[in-house]
Amino acid sequence: MYSAGCPCYGLLLAARPDMWPTDLLRTLVGTDTRRSARWLTAQVFASIRSAERELWAVAITAMVLDVQLTIQGLQLGLTEMNPVARQTIDQIGFVGLYILKGCVVALAVVLRPLVPDQYGGVVPLALAIPSVFAVGINSTLLAWVVL
Repeated sequence: MYSAGCPCYGLLLAARPDMWPTDLLRTLVGTDTRRSARWLTAQVFASIRSAERELWAVAITAMVLDVQLTIQGLQLGLTEMNPVARQTIDQIGFVGLYILKGCVVALAVVLRPLVPDQYGGVVPLALAIPSVFAVGINSTLLAWVVL
């Protein structure tokens, strides 16, 4: 029914009908929690590394959306809370927000070769997380103002 190539094969060999889930987990992962943590960390970094291109796309898209939503909010009377962005808007206008975000992306692209390939996906992830968070905040604020 299950062959050695099946992903469930090892699980079936390790499991017994009378095992508790914690016993099964200990059997599969082992009792050395440090080894297990290293394995999990390696898996997470491998997943991030394999999705690096997509993470760059998410980061840049989120930054553009952040700027657009910020502009919409400012036009509706909201206030920019970031002092650097506020100063840039006062001196250059809304184009300054795009320049500011572009400088951040350019800096990340320039510094990316300094990061080992094993951890390279962390660079766009570090850009994407706060940008996606900002898009969520800006969207919520705009919804409250408009509705």
